[in-house]
Order: sequence, then structure tokens, then C-alpha cells
Amino acid sequence: MRLVIQRVSRASVTIGTELRSSIGAGLMVLVGVAEGDNPDDARWLAAKTVAMRIFPDDKGVMNRSVIDCGGDILAVSQFTLNASTRKGNRPSYIHAAGHALAVPLYGSRLTPYVDGKTKMDALLEAIAGARHHIHIQYYIFSDDETGRRLRDALTAKAREGVEVRILYDDVGCTGVKKAFFEGMRADGIEAYSFLHVKFPRFTSKVNYRNHRKIGVIDGRIGFIGGMNVADRYVLGIERGNGKRERWRDTHFRIEGSGVAGLQASFLSDWSATTKQAVGGPAYFPAPERLTDNVMQIVPSGPLGKWRTLLQAVEYAVSRAAQRVWIETPYYLPSETLNAALQEAALAGIDVRLMLPERSDSRVGATPTWTTWCRPG
Repeated sequence: MRLVIQRVSRASVTIGTELRSSIGAGLMVLVGVAEGDNPDDARWLAAKTVAMRIFPDDKGVMNRSVIDCGGDILAVSQFTLNASTRKGNRPSYIHAAGHALAVPLYGSRLTPYVDGKTKMDALLEAIAGARHHIHIQYYIFSDDETGRRLRDALTAKAREGVEVRILYDDVGCTGVKKAFFEGMRADGIEAYSFLHVKFPRFTSKVNYRNHRKIGVIDGRIGFIGGMNVADRYVLGIERGNGKRERWRDTHFRIEGSGVAGLQASFLSDWSATTKQAVGGPAYFPAPERLTDNVMQIVPSGPLGKWRTLLQAVEYAVSRAAQRVWIETPYYLPSETLNAALQEAALAGIDVRLMLPERSDSRVGATPTWTTWCRPG
């Protein structure tokens, strides 16, 4: 039996997909190896058709979480979860996510980024190669050096005739002057705020914000993860000694069929925000099969019938046979998830939880782990 709680100083400024039971809407990416699955034409067409739909039940804000189920089951979100399951008893996809119209998508390739500079360079490179459209969605889009680099790249493509659409959260962008986004609109970029509020600091709808961080270029390249657009993600945070401390986070580049899931999610939020319907073959091009992975893009939110993200994680933990490793900046889980982790540790599963030594949030720093670390 093993349960390890570790606080890591280098992860002290980790922000991303947080593991909390009451966060707003979210999006999860599940990735696993397709064993015995045959993506024939009928199934592939069904997956693509659903991906092109504007989800009818998707009416709230969407907080984007990423879970990568590689190896046996590996999950990466604003938290990172590695749950190794029984050999030979691995599902080709997580059935609990099926309630969210998360159809299996085959053959995607993922490239991880663990620092803001590498991620931003990759995003700007992909934008430079855009030919038809660029879709950008962030909770925070700051008017600083990093934000202006992205703005200038998007403006250049808009002037070339490329369609550029931006969704940003009205609360997340508190402090960003209106002129920043108005300037983009003047240059031909469609930029809209999600759920505008008059007094962001006093809004009670914290759980109804849009925390998604999505980029889609020509329907062929996608980006998703925990990094917003701000200098602190690229340059780090200045401490009292004048030195900068690295901001540790995780982001992914997706190529292949998984991009259609990100596209459908973005266009769902776009439709809800602007009342515009955008779709068609130009936005959902036929993908290449690049790997043997099977992926699910899983939307979830406070207005949905099911708590899809939480249930999918609980499902993965409950099926673990070797290990459950979790890395998260915020640990505020449900009692059910706590119980599942306790039971896994008592059953001899290697359970490890990695938390930041210093958190950027007082709430996120609450030591809830002390209530269940006794089994280890």
C-alpha cells in the first residue's frame, strides 16, 4: 500500500486544469490506444457528424480540461492524473463520457508543452501558416508583451483575408482596456466577450465563467491546456528578491481527428455568444490518421445533466490496478473522489498527489488532502 503526498516548490505557480468538484463547465480530452477498434466508414462518419453538431445541451460556460489517457489510462487536465488499469481490461474509450456526446475519434497526435515560451512559439508558428480560419478562445487574454505578440500575429492574418474569431472571458480579462479588443475588431478580427458583466469583481457567477483555452487553425491543428495568454506564463513571476520564478503548466498541440472535437466545442460557444451559426467542410476537413490513439473531447458544465469530468476521473481511479498519480494546482475534490483514492491506496495501488508548495489561490491552497492521507 502506498499513498504519497508531495508539495513541490517548482510547481508553486502552476495554473491549469484544477481538480475541484465545483468548478464551472469544462472540456476534457481522453486519449488511449485503440485496441481492436475498427474505425469503418459508418463509425467514422457518425463521429464526424456529432463533432460537427452544435451541442443542444451545451448552454453554459465551458471550462476546458484536458485528460490524456495514454499508456493504460493517463489523464492530463488542469490537473494531471496517471491511472494505470488492468491489462486486457482497458476500455477503448470512457463510457461515462458518452453522455456528453464524446464520440471516439481515431488517429490523433499530441505534442505536450510544459513551458509558456515553447507553447506560445508553437501557437504563433501554426497561426503564421493559417490559410482559411483561426479560432482563439482564452479565459485570460492580457494586453502585455505576450498578448500583443498574439494580437499582431492574428491581425496580420486577418489582413491577408484569413477568418479570425476570438472568444475571451469578460471576468478573466478584467483590467484589459476595451481599446485592446476594439483595435482588433477595427483590423477585421471578430472578437467577443463571453457573458459580459458590468461589475466583474462583484459577480456571483464565478462558476459560470469560460475557462477554456483553445486554439484551432484551419480545422487541422488544435491547442488546448492550462496556459492563458499573459506574460507570467511565458516569463514567470517576479518574487521579492527580484528573480523570476518559472510558471509550470501543461498545454497540448493536437493534430488529426481530435481537432474536430475542439472545433465543435469552440463553435458551440461561438454560437451561444454571438448567435451566429458557423460550420461546413471548410471547418471540419477530412483528417489524417497519424497514430493508433483513440480520443474523446468531453464537454461538461454546471448546466449539464451529468458531472462528466468528475465522473470520468472517478471512473478511471476506480479501475486502477497499479498506480494513480495526480498533479494539480488546486485540490478541492468531491467526497466520492476522495473515497475512491482512499480505497485505491488501501487496495495496494500506488497513489501519489503532487501539489504546489505555494499556491496562487487561498482557496486552492486549502489542505483538504489531510483528511485522507492516513491510508498511506
